[in-house]
Amino acid sequence: MLKDLLRSLIESVFTSKKSYISAQAFPGKVARTVIENQDGGMFTAPADGYFGFAANGVHTVDMYVQNMRGVQDIYSRFTLALPAGSEFTGSAIIPVCKGDRLIFSLDKVPSELWFIPTEGSR
Repeated sequence: MLKDLLRSLIESVFTSKKSYISAQAFPGKVARTVIENQDGGMFTAPADGYFGFAANGVHTVDMYVQNMRGVQDIYSRFTLALPAGSEFTGSAIIPVCKGDRLIFSLDKVPSELWFIPTEGSR
């Protein structure tokens, strides 16, 4: 009886936290921040979150995140290269950690570039 009660108590405490903990990695319930000054294709993440872009009429896109917290490896990337005469109109998002650098290159200026923090980073 005591064993069952203890198990039930432990499960109720940890089960209720799973959904809260997992939700911390998703975009927060705040408006995204549009990046006006694109600083020559680089932007440093102010918090854990997601970078996104929208583009019209491009045929090459390279957008990646460089880890600036140790070994400077690339850990998230979106790359698109279409044949000459083809064009891409759309958007993409990639995750980023606080302090890491987004580096992007498009053959045209993106229509919009934005950042949105994760729920857990606020």
